[in-house]
Amino acid sequence: MNELSSETGYVENNKSVNIEECEVCTESASAAIDGEDVDNRPNVADNTLADDKTGIPATINLQRYAFTTLSFEEKYKTTTKSQHHKTWLKNVRINKNVLLNLIWQLFPILKWLPQYKLKDYILGDILGGLTVGIFCVPQSMAFSLNANLPPVYGLYVAFFPVIVYILMGTSHHLSVGTFAIISIMAANAVEKILVDVDFDALSIDTGGSQSPDDLRQMEWLKVHTTLCLLVGIIQVVMGIFRLGFITMYLSRPILRGFTTGASFHILASQFKYLFGLEVTAKQGPFAMIYMYIDILSRLRDCNPAAVVISVISLLVLVVAKELMQKYKKKSIPIELFVVSGSILGSYFLKWNDKYGLPIIGDVPTGIPKPTVPPIEHFPSLLKDAFVIALVSYVMNISQAMIIASKNNYRIDSSQEFIAYGCGNAFASFFSCFTSCGALARTLIFDNVGAKSQIASLVQIIIVLVVLLSLGPLFEPLPKCVLACIVITALTGMFRQLADIKVHWKTRNWCDLSIWLVTWLSVSLLGVAVGLLVGVGFSFLSVVVRTQRPQCVMLGEVVDTEIYKEVGLYDKCYPLPGFKIFQMKASLYFANAEYFKDTLVQMTEINPDELSMQKQDDTNNKVTKRKSHKSHDPEAVDLGLGFLRTRTHTLVIDCGYFSFLDSVGVGTLADVINMYSRIGITVVLADCKETILNILERQGFFRNRSKCCCFPSIHDAVLIRKKQHAQDKLDNFRQLCNTEIHEDTGNDSTAEEDGRAANEQQLHDSN
Repeated sequence: MNELSSETGYVENNKSVNIEECEVCTESASAAIDGEDVDNRPNVADNTLADDKTGIPATINLQRYAFTTLSFEEKYKTTTKSQHHKTWLKNVRINKNVLLNLIWQLFPILKWLPQYKLKDYILGDILGGLTVGIFCVPQSMAFSLNANLPPVYGLYVAFFPVIVYILMGTSHHLSVGTFAIISIMAANAVEKILVDVDFDALSIDTGGSQSPDDLRQMEWLKVHTTLCLLVGIIQVVMGIFRLGFITMYLSRPILRGFTTGASFHILASQFKYLFGLEVTAKQGPFAMIYMYIDILSRLRDCNPAAVVISVISLLVLVVAKELMQKYKKKSIPIELFVVSGSILGSYFLKWNDKYGLPIIGDVPTGIPKPTVPPIEHFPSLLKDAFVIALVSYVMNISQAMIIASKNNYRIDSSQEFIAYGCGNAFASFFSCFTSCGALARTLIFDNVGAKSQIASLVQIIIVLVVLLSLGPLFEPLPKCVLACIVITALTGMFRQLADIKVHWKTRNWCDLSIWLVTWLSVSLLGVAVGLLVGVGFSFLSVVVRTQRPQCVMLGEVVDTEIYKEVGLYDKCYPLPGFKIFQMKASLYFANAEYFKDTLVQMTEINPDELSMQKQDDTNNKVTKRKSHKSHDPEAVDLGLGFLRTRTHTLVIDCGYFSFLDSVGVGTLADVINMYSRIGITVVLADCKETILNILERQGFFRNRSKCCCFPSIHDAVLIRKKQHAQDKLDNFRQLCNTEIHEDTGNDSTAEEDGRAANEQQLHDSN
């Protein structure tokens, strides 16, 4: 137990802790002013804690001096300004190897490759690279169909961007390449540009030397490469200017609702391959619904061979994946087995010739020649490119951070932005569409035991072998098998529908509404528009929640300096003479009126109504004053007669304020002026430095002292108790002096009247 020493301060565990005297003393002194017994009052802080080992309550008794914000700053605030900018300039001047450091930062491989532990890491990296390489070949070809391009272009995407990421990426496990969501977003963006192009007329103009399908493929590829280049430029610029914080506005409910809705678009785009149909892609709102209607109306024209092979492939893929997930076995490239079996069946049984089964056809070998993407479509693609750049970054960085946290290393988010952008920009010159990391391949890297991007190097070697020599082996592959691979890859996305049940059970209505709005918007209005709607609704939900936040009245917990909501805690009671109001949100234009209305309602003191009280005339005021010979020290003279009120101080807890706008500052000033008219002092407690700086910049302290602000509620209560006690004494003395002056004036007037009457009588008698 701490004991007060004879000196200023207290003794704690036999150690003297000196406290310099401040302008306002502790609660004991304040209690003495109020006429209370100091010895019988609890100390300023008398908290009982349970010891972890013995369970015996331990008491901590603390005493300190109370402060206003002004006195606290005068005593403790430092006047030293930050020298960060000067240090940065100094480093720039001194560092003569800026270019070398820049190269070192842009290419992290220069850091980790010299530290590579060959004996410890090489086996896991080779196994991981082999597994992902075998897995990504059929998957990349399948995701290329989502982009409405021949399957070989998916192999290009699995090769060229990965080269750049190996050199510039900071994640040891991220697998860059094709991804279903980004492929469908890119296809939708390209479709908007080419939707009105008549390829049949263009074929006629060429004299029939090029078929409409060849012309369509060429134009789609050109616009895809333009989009890929634009996405890369946007990502590099955002990385240079460190704008990765923008992605923080894509919350988890938005992303999960978005990816689930996009999965429905991908599913719709694969049905035409499952049934062997020729269906024209739809654009605009409700395009997915129109697509399903079109497919259902043409089911009678489906290819029976495609349906049978699709059913068998889906059964094998789904059952195998469920068994691997159930028994937690290591990933088996079941897709490669299904692809191999279907290639053998198609080649030897002549499915294409006998049943008209669509196959992928010609697969060119070799590396495409570099070509410069056309830039005339930049303005038309800018909006979609920006959305794709953000979404792909968020998906990449979320995967990378999860795996990095698991394996105890760090990710440089800005460098990742630059790495993704450079990868896309470089790949656009080699006939690639937009790339992105895939969670399934990334998890395979981690589960197999890969330790670095050497695994990605092994992966692209396998892809390169396929491109240079094994490509023609995939020509008999049925397109419906690739569609089945795409659909089974979406099972994880469809499982996210369980989020609805989770949010419903936890009564998390806000996240549930954001999830549903984003999902429905993406599904019905389109991928890009739906994402914007989801983000807009998320912002709206924040505004709504802060527009009518929870407001409570606080009281003091007995024998402590802790203030909690009245009625929610035992032994928590309102302080006599005080109203302590707390709004659990920042004060700004959207909730300013709500703040004032709720304050009046919860304090049960309406300054406007009380100020409207008027007196009949000056004589009535004098009469009332004379009739109150026994003065109530709690009565406040407003010049309107005595208004009896027991509240003398209103404390506004600003602890939840993270910012204030000009309307919020004006509202606080209005409240102070409004209550001061009826004799109630308004003070601000628990003001953070940011709030004080805002108040000062907005001129809040131009007409009032900083002494109306306090570092805590308890400081405000202690100091206001002392100030109110002094005010009571001053008011009482002033009223007594006024009464004496009035009585003296009345007596002298009566004497003068009597003297005048005597003189008049004497005059009359004479």
